[in-house]
Amino acid sequence: MAAKLRRVHGALGRVCPEQKVFIRSESATRCLRLSPVSQIALCAALAIGLSCTAVATARFTLGLMDGTSSEEQLSLLRQSYEQRIATLSHERDLARETARSAQERFQAAMVQVAASQADLVRAGEETRARELTLEAVREKLAQVVRVRDHALRENGTLTSQLAGAEGALDRRAGSETDLSSTLQTISYALSDSVRKGEQAEADAQALNDQLASMRDQAALERQRQQHMLEKLEEAVSVSLDGLDSLLASTGMNPDDLVAEIRKSYSGEGGPLIPASAVVSAYDDDPENVRVTALMQDMERIQLMRIAAAKLPLAKPVHVAYRLTSPFGVRRDPFTHRSHRHDGVDLAGPRGTPITSTAEGEVVFAGRQRGYGNVIKIRHAFGVETVYGHLSKIRVKRGEHVAVGDRIGDMGSTGRSTGSHLHYEIRIDGTAVNPLTYLKAAKNVL
Repeated sequence: MAAKLRRVHGALGRVCPEQKVFIRSESATRCLRLSPVSQIALCAALAIGLSCTAVATARFTLGLMDGTSSEEQLSLLRQSYEQRIATLSHERDLARETARSAQERFQAAMVQVAASQADLVRAGEETRARELTLEAVREKLAQVVRVRDHALRENGTLTSQLAGAEGALDRRAGSETDLSSTLQTISYALSDSVRKGEQAEADAQALNDQLASMRDQAALERQRQQHMLEKLEEAVSVSLDGLDSLLASTGMNPDDLVAEIRKSYSGEGGPLIPASAVVSAYDDDPENVRVTALMQDMERIQLMRIAAAKLPLAKPVHVAYRLTSPFGVRRDPFTHRSHRHDGVDLAGPRGTPITSTAEGEVVFAGRQRGYGNVIKIRHAFGVETVYGHLSKIRVKRGEHVAVGDRIGDMGSTGRSTGSHLHYEIRIDGTAVNPLTYLKAAKNVL
């Protein structure tokens, strides 16, 4: 009996030789022996398990073929998803229409601001012209007053002469004819002096009336300019607040962005022309100080709009997609453990167009471990965007792209479980949440 067992054991050893499995750790190495009998028992258990799985699968398949309620549930579920997709598409269209309407209102406001600025400059020139005319009228009035005073002095002199003549008439009764002639001459001169004085007073009154009318007109013009300035300041304040909120919500300092843009857009020049006294007086006017501040705010709006246009605020995918993995710590789809995720995953059909989210230069376009087919674009302010797992790359390294340019197609290359876009935003090499930029543009623009 023992001999038969040895022969059986020898035959099994030739068919299934003994196997050794070495398990090594940091501190020791262990050896696990698998005898022929153990190997045959393991294979038998595996065969029994596969048989049970096949039987269960067959019974489940037959149950699906026999049941009709499951098909009805699938139909209802499909209809529910189709209705949900239609609702989301309608909401997306409404959001696009709202954004387009807001953009049109903003453009109209900017056109109105430009027109109001031209009216304001023209009104300032008219005000300066009126002030010059008013100064000339004042000088004319002063001249008329001097003429009137001179006529009054002559009147006093002639009155004194008349009094002297009357005294001489009493003393010289014999010279009545000469005295009458002198008296008549003096009377004529006195009447002419009185007439000139009355005319001077009438001219002075007319000039005073004209001066009062010009003052009233100037006051109305100042009120109109004040109202215009208030409207412009309100519109500029709204625009500044919106752009400040947009840039601040991205985590970047708006003042630093404006300073950086100002360096690239700072060209000035022209011939040197000395400023006149009128220009100096214009610069000291409080209203003109407000106009200068308003112009500075409008310049800041222009610089902030340029800065916003250089940030990755656009969407990389313009069709319906699903956010499958957020930014930060997530459960890895392969290891099922918590790991850091430096971007967001946007799932959609294979071949979906992927577009650049801002103007920039392609610094990498090829295959990279983990990312599969990947594109990296360098933008302004040290910002870089990454587009991974693409099925097709449509740009080359060194190529300049504009916002909205198609750079590739959605796919599932690299370390991926299905068709999606892995999208990253990095600032000076540090990953930030891309949803912050997408939500900032949606909420403000």
